[in-house]
Amino acid sequence: MSARALVAVALGLTFAGPVLASDVGYIYGRVETDNGQKYVGQLRWGDEESFWDDLFNANKAENDNLADLDPRVVDDIKDRHWHGWDVFGGNEPDLTHVFAIRFGDLKRLEVHSRGNVVAEFRNGEELQLKGGSNDVGAVVTVMGKQGKREIPWDRIRTIEFMDTPAALGYKLGEPIYGTVKSGRYDFTGRIQWDNDETLTTDKLDGETSDGNAHLEFGEIASIRKHKSGALVTLRSGDEMYLRGTNDEQLGKELLEAMVFEGHPYGSPSLGSERGLTTATHLDAKKHWARVLCARRVRVALRPRAQGMEAAWRRRHDRLHGASRDRDREYGVP
Repeated sequence: MSARALVAVALGLTFAGPVLASDVGYIYGRVETDNGQKYVGQLRWGDEESFWDDLFNANKAENDNLADLDPRVVDDIKDRHWHGWDVFGGNEPDLTHVFAIRFGDLKRLEVHSRGNVVAEFRNGEELQLKGGSNDVGAVVTVMGKQGKREIPWDRIRTIEFMDTPAALGYKLGEPIYGTVKSGRYDFTGRIQWDNDETLTTDKLDGETSDGNAHLEFGEIASIRKHKSGALVTLRSGDEMYLRGTNDEQLGKELLEAMVFEGHPYGSPSLGSERGLTTATHLDAKKHWARVLCARRVRVALRPRAQGMEAAWRRRHDRLHGASRDRDREYGVP
């Protein structure tokens, strides 16, 4: 959840109708499938990126910087990452070159098998990419004359990005727009809720005394903090008290993290169920590096550990010298 969305849940937010005079901010293009079908219209990546200033994330297929490293350092890092996993934990480097670019700087994506992608940029340069985030492998939604089409990644051959018409005839929704009230200050503009809700057709999820509620942001006039939840006023004039949701509850927890910074009360559990379904291997590695205290971990190896056992032994022997006792426990450095 963004800082503005946090304050929106905590203190108050008023939604207004969109005041954008043009639709040129939406991602727009043509998707060609592996059977030759072409679909033109507004594009959305999964249920997240919708605008040209959103980021497309991936890994570079090759890391040219490795040529500047000592070969012994490269071998040491490879030993630490057995089959792509950081087996030693801690804040360890790896050989991956992370890549991020605004959708507005992309001209074309050519999709290959096993997460391989060739990206062509608007300046004419090309780059080989491979996996690295849920952007590679996402369902791409196209909204155009042929209706709303949700195209799986493995059916896509190419995606060509095109200039967005000033007025789209078919849209997935309007940008969420409103005013966030924070103490003495008001912030007015386009709003992003969590990492995904950006359009008025996206939904705020909550629980009421009568069951679950799923409200489109376009139906909401305002949200303000009330007791342990949020009081939502709809454009119809109806009010609804929501509590216990990944969106509203996360806002409350993040507010506590700000108020009790440096205190144990400021350490809530962060995240959402949706976030778990889209988490990648890279996300897991970053989380591991943030929370794991490697020196407190000990791992006992068995002879059948195969490749991982050999990697651990080589690492241990480099640091502590070769040992004749192959049945001992290896302490994680």
